[in-house]
Amino acid sequence: MDRATIEPAIRSVLTEIHSKLNAAARIAKAAEACALAGSVVEGVTVSMDIEQLIYEVGRLGSCQWRHMMLSLTPRRTRWPRANRNQNPQRPHANRLAG
Repeated sequence: MDRATIEPAIRSVLTEIHSKLNAAARIAKAAEACALAGSVVEGVTVSMDIEQLIYEVGRLGSCQWRHMMLSLTPRRTRWPRANRNQNPQRPHANRLAG
């Protein structure tokens, strides 16, 4: 994917995340107001809508989103010096090599 395609998509996802988190904050504020007014049960009932919003935000932060973000970052051509000799297939050998 090229930058011209990815950047608008990322902006759209960030806007959606911001919108859902703002909605969750408004619900939390209403639930807190209910609890502070003495209606704890109603506060809990109101706050139950937050779970769906948090789930949706999590889905927006899925693997595809991370892939888009990584495609914008510069790639390294070599492993950093500290990791160059480590074998990801044999992590136990990495402890012995250092």
